[in-house]
Amino acid sequence: MSGTVVEIAAPSPTETRPGAAATLLGIGTARPERIWPQAELASLQERVWDLDGTARGRWRRIVERSGVVSRAIAADPSDLLHRSTPERMAIFERLAPPLAEAACANALAEAGVAPDRVTDLVVVTCTGLAAPGVGSGLAGGGDLGLPRNVRQLQLAFMGCFGGIAALRTASSLAGADPDAVVLAVCVELCSLHLRDDRDPQNLVASALFADGAAAVVVGGREVVAANRGAAASGSRRASLGRGRTLTLPEGREEMSWRLTEHGFAMTLSREVPRAIEREIGGFLDAAVPRPRVVLAHPGGPGILEAVDRAVACCDLAGRLDPRGGEIAREVLAECGNMSSATILFVLDRALREGLSGPFEAVAFGPGLTIDAIGLGPV
Repeated sequence: MSGTVVEIAAPSPTETRPGAAATLLGIGTARPERIWPQAELASLQERVWDLDGTARGRWRRIVERSGVVSRAIAADPSDLLHRSTPERMAIFERLAPPLAEAACANALAEAGVAPDRVTDLVVVTCTGLAAPGVGSGLAGGGDLGLPRNVRQLQLAFMGCFGGIAALRTASSLAGADPDAVVLAVCVELCSLHLRDDRDPQNLVASALFADGAAAVVVGGREVVAANRGAAASGSRRASLGRGRTLTLPEGREEMSWRLTEHGFAMTLSREVPRAIEREIGGFLDAAVPRPRVVLAHPGGPGILEAVDRAVACCDLAGRLDPRGGEIAREVLAECGNMSSATILFVLDRALREGLSGPFEAVAFGPGLTIDAIGLGPV
């Protein structure tokens, strides 16, 4: 499958060092309070769907192969199945802002940055649409303490690669303004889109997806210089480098996310891991600087296995730290697939464990799209 490469304007590789144009100062994550064992949640979903016979057997096999051990969800699945999309959006407007706020507060605390110092707010979500949205609730004198003149931007409906888009956008904003402090948050309530559909693709998505939020604080050059030593104990920093995108137009309909009368419908074809496996090796080989750690979005076990097989056959084989792949699987097992927020959970764990870069963080989404950004030492 052929693809079209689009280079995203970002700092050159030589800027991935102290004094880089944009630096990741802190990451914060948050999940709903109720964390379900996968077996318990799957049993509830089975009852909600009233599965029996062949359908029940198929569902149980999907759950067993999901790679998920636990998931957090914000809303009761038994109350969702026949709700309209407007009703689900009303639930999102109520439950998403406090989850996003918690992730933002954690990121700011780790970065050692006061909320009133934030100049730009980027909100990413593909599971809720409203205006005014999550950003307006976080800004302008809310509990988080962001200033009223914070510049707001929302990236909507990008799917699972929205977390990479958040990092690229924050990097661009901070790179253009050395005094900028960019707070970018991904908040997803995937569980709101449980649908009355026994199609295998919907069942696979329903076994994988979960709820969560992750935020990053990115500073411009002057902010980083002034903020040295202010970060919380245990925080990790990284310079943000080049962003890259590979679009696979032949796979346009293999992964999709569309509105219906009863929630958003996910299409997740078996061709997705195959397409990724054909393209990801060459895509990663082209990364500059060459990564020591690849952090892949854990969209599901099939996707992670496809990445592993491709990497084993490319020029990076043998030079990558295997812990990168292990962390992705741990996040999938403990949290499920939280769409755009998931890759930031993976990055957070890698930095906290002290993995040594350069990193290449990569995620996948509708289109079919492969999106990545490089991170290096500070």
